[in-house]
Amino acid sequence: MNRKVDPEKRVFDWIREKDLIKSGEKVCVCFSGGADSTALLYILNSLRQQLHIELCACHLHHGIRGAEADRDAEFCERVCSSLGITLFHERINVPELQKSSGKSLEETARDVRYEWFASLGTAQNIDRFATAHQKNDLAETVLYRLIRGTTTDGLQGIPVKRGNVIRPLLVLDREEIEKYLSERNLSFVHDNSNDDDIYTRNYIRHTVIPDLEKVNPRIVDSLCRLAETASDDRLFFESLLDAEYSEDMPDSLLRRKIGADYFRVSNHTLCAEHTNRLMRLFRLKDTETITLPEMVYARYRDGRLIFVKERDSLPELNDAILRDGETVLYDGMLKITFSDHKIEHESDSAEFIYNLSTEIPLRLDGICGMIRYRSRKAGDKLCRFGVHHDVRKMISEQNIPLSLRPALPCFYDGEELLFVPFVGVADRVYTKDGENVKWIRVDYYDRLTRKESE
Repeated sequence: MNRKVDPEKRVFDWIREKDLIKSGEKVCVCFSGGADSTALLYILNSLRQQLHIELCACHLHHGIRGAEADRDAEFCERVCSSLGITLFHERINVPELQKSSGKSLEETARDVRYEWFASLGTAQNIDRFATAHQKNDLAETVLYRLIRGTTTDGLQGIPVKRGNVIRPLLVLDREEIEKYLSERNLSFVHDNSNDDDIYTRNYIRHTVIPDLEKVNPRIVDSLCRLAETASDDRLFFESLLDAEYSEDMPDSLLRRKIGADYFRVSNHTLCAEHTNRLMRLFRLKDTETITLPEMVYARYRDGRLIFVKERDSLPELNDAILRDGETVLYDGMLKITFSDHKIEHESDSAEFIYNLSTEIPLRLDGICGMIRYRSRKAGDKLCRFGVHHDVRKMISEQNIPLSLRPALPCFYDGEELLFVPFVGVADRVYTKDGENVKWIRVDYYDRLTRKESE
């Protein structure tokens, strides 16, 4: 790319080449006030007549940097006001949300931003959100993923567009952007957290890349070309990913199919370590359940890998009488079967989530009155081998997914708990004999895998 060409012309040509914006669309610049987003705002503002777009901006105060963040918000308001651009702004306490998210502060802030983009886009009829990622950001992301361990899919770095989010500045590097601002005497704010090398990305930016530039002064361009090649390769392999899992599938295709299936349920990419573990699981036909990032579980079943993302916890079960036959709850996710006879296992075992399916006989002479079921209550005990065990602790020890625990039926009669699925059976109804018994079967399904199998 010829760096002598005006940056605004290069961004215009890049938008046209990559089909990032269509005529008549409403485009919102994600404006932090930093150098990159300031350049993006001014560039798109200068191009809006040529692009035939409506331009606005948005600013999210993360509640992280105190007075410095307040300064950034005020700066964004002044700039947008001077340009006559509508600014949408919001303040969200990210540190408070991070406490319960189980993620890093950076990851939580990113998730909050994109959730806000989605809601803002709907409320304000915004067609595109333009973020200010540039070539150095792309190069740093590729290095970051290489260091942490990634598949070739992860080498794509930052996509030029995904959904309604676009990156018009990926054609420029940091030096070009700073020169653009300087030549036009445009001010911007500086986030001091970007100077702290305690953050891995900052260390890569300030130390790793400068050291690599001693070997190759154009290392940023090289890493960006690698990302583009990886993206092209992925497009080719994606055209082959509709094929079902098969034992003779080449490793290169299996690796990408695993990555695509994981991305489908998580919207994230897998590192090489997890991908290799899943490949071994498939090749060895292992029945182990593997816990992956983003609350995703994977399991080999019936010749394929199944990926399930843990959902929000199901609501608690209301107290109810156990009736003969089938009782289906939670829109088909839970089925309880009560019968005089052993219940046949369903043929399509690929539908079962986490392999959570169990069946048990109960001695009729040990049951006092009607059997009922409900969710676990504080203080529940189950008498096994003459000892009253705490049900809460037993459920935890069995590693039952957190989202399903409120919906785990605890069966009881007039005296005490009789049976807790996947946990145990009370002594007074326990039997190995199949005569003079009633059978209870509990199956958990996942709506995603059920839908795929139909």
